[in-house]
Amino acid sequence: METTPEREASQWTQPLQASVAAFFVVSALVNTLIVLGFSDLYRHRFTLMYEQSQQVAADRIGPSADAAVTLSIVITIVFALIFLVLAALSYFRRAAWVFIVDMVVLFLAGVPSVVAGVINLVSPSNASLPQVFALTQLVLALVAISLLILMLGLSLRYGTWAQHPVRAPAAE
Repeated sequence: METTPEREASQWTQPLQASVAAFFVVSALVNTLIVLGFSDLYRHRFTLMYEQSQQVAADRIGPSADAAVTLSIVITIVFALIFLVLAALSYFRRAAWVFIVDMVVLFLAGVPSVVAGVINLVSPSNASLPQVFALTQLVLALVAISLLILMLGLSLRYGTWAQHPVRAPAAE
């Protein structure tokens, strides 16, 4: 693992790195499984949306729904790969830039999803996925915010990745 010469790991460093990496892996897997496992449900929802909007010709509704599902799958897989790369970087590197990128991604994965999740749970729309998906996204978002708060608190106490400054040996 890469460390800067003037900082050393504290008792929080490795657990923090492992938790952030685990979040990224779990989030990538859960989101990919939802999109792949329920692509038929997504196709049905897109078909209904296109039929209700009346902006897509009747003979183009099926292919348009298929294209929307395919695009959703591709976007989800791209984000999953990005999350897996972030997981590897978070676990194996202690660079400050990785720490900052992780904090930004956790914020973006947490705050908007909590707001959307709460709104969806309070007043679900007809086009939304079943409540279990909204609840899953809300739980992931709450974990992201919790990790963000933990990272922020530990960085204020110790520095990036909860590393201590190295104390110079006492001169004899």
